[in-house]
Amino acid sequence: MNGTLTLLGSSAADFNIGGTVPVAQFDQVAVTGAAVLGGDLNFTFTNGFQNSVTPSETFLILSSSSLSGSFLNAANGSQLTATDGLGSFTVNYGPSSAFGIDDVVLSNFTPVPEPATLVLLAGGAVVVGVMSRTLRRAQGPGKGRITPTSPEART
Repeated sequence: MNGTLTLLGSSAADFNIGGTVPVAQFDQVAVTGAAVLGGDLNFTFTNGFQNSVTPSETFLILSSSSLSGSFLNAANGSQLTATDGLGSFTVNYGPSSAFGIDDVVLSNFTPVPEPATLVLLAGGAVVVGVMSRTLRRAQGPGKGRITPTSPEART
């Protein structure tokens, strides 16, 4: 893009990420002049890419000759979840960015667990709870516990 890019507070910068090739597979804006950030940063996965992206991959989604401002929903170093909820990235920009100070880069992908994984975790928690309760009942009331009225508590 030739010139300056100014994102107002009501702006939404929406990017699609469907692979590792800039422009062809993920959206990228190259500004020849200054870029002023504002509004919200959003990204969505396409082409099922959330299933193959790795934490080590980075995505330069905006470059400029100078960068100022900030996104309302994503400070530098914050984690931003995809609008489709399929994962999140660390957002990097500005003077304390781990990347170029005049660039916006998404890094450190974190997948969202599949629903089946969450169901297995919840099921495991229920089994542990039931087993714990069953063991306490088998020991009888007060067995295995020290209470203020038990002989073990009196010294």
